[in-house]
Amino acid sequence: MHSREPGNVQLLLLALQEIEAVYRFQPERRLAPGASHLVSKGHQLPATKFGPLDFLGKIGHSRSFEDLLPLSFDWHPEPEITVRVETHIQVKEEVAAPKDLAVLPILRRTLEERSRRPKN
Repeated sequence: MHSREPGNVQLLLLALQEIEAVYRFQPERRLAPGASHLVSKGHQLPATKFGPLDFLGKIGHSRSFEDLLPLSFDWHPEPEITVRVETHIQVKEEVAAPKDLAVLPILRRTLEERSRRPKN
């Protein structure tokens, strides 16, 4: 999931160039993602010299990066944005693909276990 804002897309393009990203579906053609691809709502699936990447323009019922940002939190020691378990469960329910439904019991159990922890 990424921000589709123009400034972020330009930064992504520079990073993708650095890691030699090309679309997985026809790697021999060496087709690289462009700005028009990264601003779309669809999935972009490049391969890189470090392995595959999945860029999702929207997930679930058309949730964007900006929609999920208020439902996320910064996690330290390494600063990164992590989606709350509750939101992850909602998105999996919205998508409702077999692989998403299969992971729901694990996510629900994680939520249950987290609610049992003493709060600091």
